[in-house]
Amino acid sequence: MHRSYFSKQRSPRSVSSALTLAAVVVVVIGLMLVALGCGDKPGLVGKWDSDGDVWEFTSEGTVLGIPDVPEGVEVTYVVVGDVLTIRALGQEIISAKFSVEGDTLKLINPDDPTQIETAKRVK
Repeated sequence: MHRSYFSKQRSPRSVSSALTLAAVVVVVIGLMLVALGCGDKPGLVGKWDSDGDVWEFTSEGTVLGIPDVPEGVEVTYVVVGDVLTIRALGQEIISAKFSVEGDTLKLINPDDPTQIETAKRVK
């Protein structure tokens, strides 16, 4: 009778080595996900001035100073890849590609990439 790879007897040492390798892989993947998802939102955290409107992105995922949003309404943001989405009252109010280059934030209209809004970091 032919034994499959999975039914083959293994030494305790090879099983231990395999488990150690699996644990290392899980830890490395976890650290990568944390770094991508919880980092400084590619330099976004801080205050930005866009034609006199000052927006503040916090590390907790909220935005302050968005025009036309009543005071007291919580505004949140999330970054997925190079897309910034801002929501208020459960509604998406901005979704745009973005980049941070030095002290310049660029928001690019996904429907018309020639429309680019820029903001300068407030120091």
